[in-house]
Amino acid sequence: MQSLLDGWQEYDPNATGWITVKQFICLLIELPPPFGNEEFKKDFKHFSVKKFQKKKNLMYNKDSFFVEDEKMILIKNKDILKIL
Repeated sequence: MQSLLDGWQEYDPNATGWITVKQFICLLIELPPPFGNEEFKKDFKHFSVKKFQKKKNLMYNKDSFFVEDEKMILIKNKDILKIL
C-alpha cells in the first residue's frame, strides 16, 4: 500500500515540491483511501496491457481523454473532475 509521501516522492524524486497536473491526477488515482478512492483505481487504471490497448484503440475522440501510457491510466477528461 502506497502512502501519500511515497507517491509524491515517485513523481518528485528531487524534492522540489512541484509536480505537473498530469502527475497529480495519476497520484490521486493511485493513492489508497482516505486520500484516493478504490473506485477511481478500478475504473481508470488498467492492470493488463491488452485491456488498456483495447480501450485506447476504441477511443473515438483522443482529445477527450487523459491517457498515461506508462501507468496505463485512461480516463475521460470530464471524469477528471470527479477525482479532483
